[in-house]
Amino acid sequence: MHALRALTRAFWFTVAVIFVVEAWLWDRLGPIVHRLVALLPIEPLKLWLARMIERLPPWAALALFVPPLLILEPLKIAALWLLTGGHIIAGVAVFVAAKVVGVGLIAWLFDLTRDKLLSMGWFARGHALVLRGLAWAHAMVAPFREKIASLSWLLRRERRSRFFRRLRLLRQKARAGA
Repeated sequence: MHALRALTRAFWFTVAVIFVVEAWLWDRLGPIVHRLVALLPIEPLKLWLARMIERLPPWAALALFVPPLLILEPLKIAALWLLTGGHIIAGVAVFVAAKVVGVGLIAWLFDLTRDKLLSMGWFARGHALVLRGLAWAHAMVAPFREKIASLSWLLRRERRSRFFRRLRLLRQKARAGA
């Protein structure tokens, strides 16, 4: 029973870490895509897009998320195919590129359509649920982040060699005891 509890806790901790990392990517990549779009010399297209989104009903604003997903999700499958084929670097590169572009594009689209989407009751409830889940994930990960931050002093230049020397001694003792 103890092993099942530990496994369940590890599972939920992993879910929390993934959730926090996704949120971190969302927070970082959305503004970058906004800046990139602002640099594009396509003002008439941007104005047309903003006006089009204003005129869309909420369900149609939600449909704007389908094309990026249809393009980017197959790229993640292709990355998996590359990884299983032994092309580790290419697979990781394709996956990371698809993830970064996907999260950035979806964050940008969400910022443009947020008001429309939140006008749908079921979407607003789902959004609130996701925000509560994010708060839970941060609370779950916070003690571990604090512990890691408290140990960062070990990696300072003057302490680094001493830390690795002690680590090597611990390994040698563990091997000798085994």
